Amino acid sequence: MSILKVITALVVVWLLAKVWRRQHRHELGGGEAVLWSVLWVAVLSAAWFPHATDVVARSVGVGRGADLLIFASIVALFVLVSWLLARVERVEREITEIVRHEALRTGELGIKNKESGERIDSAGPTP
Repeated sequence: MSILKVITALVVVWLLAKVWRRQHRHELGGGEAVLWSVLWVAVLSAAWFPHATDVVARSVGVGRGADLLIFASIVALFVLVSWLLARVERVEREITEIVRHEALRTGELGIKNKESGERIDSAGPTP
């Protein structure tokens, strides 16, 4: 047994515990926890049985298991980046709507200047 396999196993066990702790605290949904668990078990399997990745790679037309892992990792990163970009854009739109709504609301109600106590409405300060 190599030191790499032992270290990988320890790290995967720690990551699995972390995933399920987050799921237990409702920071992750059940589906997300299962997805992360499958990913970490796949990493552990690839570390413990590296020749299995060669068999899978040949079955999909790639020469070596390492090449398949690199290719799959790059594809996964592109998917993750595009998903995160879409999520950030959605959050930006939501923030814009909230700020727009709040600006219209305070413009209709008018607000007071904290320093002078004078009322400020959408047309500017009034004496």
